[in-house]
Amino acid sequence: MHIPSHKNPQINSAINPFVTGSVNPNITGSINPLITGSLNPIITGSINPLITGSINPIITGSINPFLTGSLNPTIHSSVNPGITLSLNPNISTNISGAFIYDLQLTPLSFTVEASERVILIFDSHANWTGFAVSNKKNGYNTFDLQNHWSTYWVPNNQGNFNIFTPYGKWIGLVIK
Repeated sequence: MHIPSHKNPQINSAINPFVTGSVNPNITGSINPLITGSLNPIITGSINPLITGSINPIITGSINPFLTGSLNPTIHSSVNPGITLSLNPNISTNISGAFIYDLQLTPLSFTVEASERVILIFDSHANWTGFAVSNKKNGYNTFDLQNHWSTYWVPNNQGNFNIFTPYGKWIGLVIK
């Protein structure tokens, strides 16, 4: 993937949580769902898709790419980076989407915005692997292609996100 330096935490120390403490949830409690309960879907039902139907794609079809064709990259070419090459970081050097990293700062995947509420997730080879649905705390809940809730994204004070498991374990970053 061609990753611009401003979206690469290995190069840009301002977005690297191991250099800049304000974006690290282990240092800054206000962005850590284990410390700040309003960010924790186990405590705050309004951001938990198992409790709140409006953010659950199984219940709300308008946010489900399998029920709404305009959100589905296998149906709608404008959200498919295999067809719309300007969305594909293997072809284009400056995509509008975000990059997803693990905590070793290895780039894993990238995103394509499908709608105001839904972001599609693709692996480094542009294979569709999941999607994210906006929640009520300026973050996102992510789902695999079987509609299973897998992670949630918490804003990190810089317009980017930290990724957590449903039980609050920090596992990665989303850099916009």
